[in-house]
Amino acid sequence: MSNGKTDFDLAELKSVLEEAYAIGKISRIESITCDEEELLSDSGALPENSESGTGGDFRTSFRVKTDTNDYFLKRVGEWIEEVRLTEIEAFIRWIEVRKYMLSPALKVTTTGQKHTAFAGNRFQLYDFLEQEKRQIWMRSQLSPADCMLAGDLLARTHLASADYLRENADKRDRFLIPLDWSTIFEVLFQRIKGADLVSYPALLSVLKNEDDIRGRLGQAIAAVRATEMAATPLLIHGDYHPGNVLFFKNEAGASAVSLVDFDYLRCGHPFFDLGYGLIMFARSQQSMESKSTQRISDQGFDLQLGKAFLRGYIQALHKDPAEKDEFKIRKAEVMAACHSSRLPSYVTIACFLILDWAVEKLVDGPARFSDVYAGVVEMLDNLGRGDVDQVVTNLWIETVCETPF
Repeated sequence: MSNGKTDFDLAELKSVLEEAYAIGKISRIESITCDEEELLSDSGALPENSESGTGGDFRTSFRVKTDTNDYFLKRVGEWIEEVRLTEIEAFIRWIEVRKYMLSPALKVTTTGQKHTAFAGNRFQLYDFLEQEKRQIWMRSQLSPADCMLAGDLLARTHLASADYLRENADKRDRFLIPLDWSTIFEVLFQRIKGADLVSYPALLSVLKNEDDIRGRLGQAIAAVRATEMAATPLLIHGDYHPGNVLFFKNEAGASAVSLVDFDYLRCGHPFFDLGYGLIMFARSQQSMESKSTQRISDQGFDLQLGKAFLRGYIQALHKDPAEKDEFKIRKAEVMAACHSSRLPSYVTIACFLILDWAVEKLVDGPARFSDVYAGVVEMLDNLGRGDVDQVVTNLWIETVCETPF
């Protein structure tokens, strides 16, 4: 996910930013630890020379301090092509101009550029939001109120995307990025088979049940393909997890949220973000041995958090203070996409996408794999193989019925 050199000189970067942006004199640039770095550091797996501010592997985010304001500096991944990056930035700027209040403001250079280059890297500069609490998705401590806010933010993002594509119909094709799920999951199985699994019984279980899992994945892929073909696509975030949702206090002192990291923005069904979000936001914080009635006891899924997340999403679709016709139209587009029983299939897809990501870390070597990942693998293996379809369906229907369209 790096882009060119990672071990660059912060003093030189400071000069580049001062020249590129009208932000005044920079007093300090601080590296911000990423989720992966914190997890590996906590587990003792992170090499000493890779700590924040010294090692190059994790230098992706920074806090830029000036005499008047603070800014967030994000290093753009090299895998994002320049043309695609331009489209993503155009959407971020559009939601700011339209005052959707979804994301920190993306700053523009004095020459009108939305990112700048330095030492083989590309950087975006945003307004800085002081978080009330930082959530790292693999150990996040979320409340139902947090999940409600996150669901609300996701719905508003989908509504904004429908509006954006309505105004910019010519750009729809630029966000159509076909994903070959079958190939993605074939690579997953190959990675598992090539990893040292002695210490990870959950992955051995995946291989033991490979035929059943492949059958389940095949059914989910077929359902997702049918849903995608039948629905008018929206722009989906593609990586909706607690680490990308900033929890802060607004000017009135109320809890608020803001969304970052639009690198995976693409056309798709809103159920992709909803299914992925359910796994990320409703993962149980209780012990796997717990028998609480608020969760699927052996699958690590908190029903209370899941319902709060979905309720926040659905209630946001009903907010129409202005009662404008154009708002009703785009709201109807999003709600129409949600009249489907295919959400469990997206949950299944999400489980194995996250599992693939965790297995990739294991294949990279012990120094890149935390014990936290092993717990995630176990939870996702249980969810992926478990009978959660009916549970998720019931949760969705129950929440929808509480706030009928």
